[in-house]
Amino acid sequence: MTFLPGPDHQQRVEAARRQIRELDTSAIKILLAFGTQLIDLRDAAAFAAAHIPGARRVEREVLLAQAASLLPEPDASVVLVSASGATSAIASLALQNLGYTAVVSLRGGLRQWSGPLQGERAAAT
Repeated sequence: MTFLPGPDHQQRVEAARRQIRELDTSAIKILLAFGTQLIDLRDAAAFAAAHIPGARRVEREVLLAQAASLLPEPDASVVLVSASGATSAIASLALQNLGYTAVVSLRGGLRQWSGPLQGERAAAT
């Protein structure tokens, strides 16, 4: 299911953000330094253009449908990232509802990331 921007989508994002943990870049960097798994929910083209080093790309629908096999430990630390943070907020809430206890979303998404990137766009700079 694709979420189209609009009032209903924005309401779902805001509702999700009230129920999840969103962290900024500096906090996410600390988690990553301790081995937290980083999952990028963006499409293949966006991921190829630029992504946070160490990120694994998994489509949101696949992540939610196959959570048990992709994330076998429900208490393992996981960071979700999307372009703006909206998709990762909704997915974080969905994972919480599936019993995952240590899921966080990058506040503001990749647009707010203030660290190195890998990919085509990163290599061009």
